[in-house]
Amino acid sequence: MTGFEANPAELQASAPAYLAHSQTLTDIYDTLVGKLNDAGDCWGNDDAGKAFAAKYVGPAVKALDQIAKTCEGLGGAGQGTYSWAINYMNAQDTDQQDVTNLAT
Repeated sequence: MTGFEANPAELQASAPAYLAHSQTLTDIYDTLVGKLNDAGDCWGNDDAGKAFAAKYVGPAVKALDQIAKTCEGLGGAGQGTYSWAINYMNAQDTDQQDVTNLAT
């Protein structure tokens, strides 16, 4: 025993939660981007609007990019967790088959 155990069924069962959270965040992101696009450059083109845009647009774009990356990361974590579980189950099946073949 190496001191490491995995429960593939629990891993597999947890994967959909990551995917659900990814979808929820993607929906929020899509709604936010849609509303921002609808609003357009609502701060105007006067000096005050330009000053606001100079401080707002860059950080806002970075925040939106980070949300998008988080959506992708959660989806990847879900897929990865599912694959991890399947790989464990396949390895267990292979080990069991090897032991069965040795016994015969």
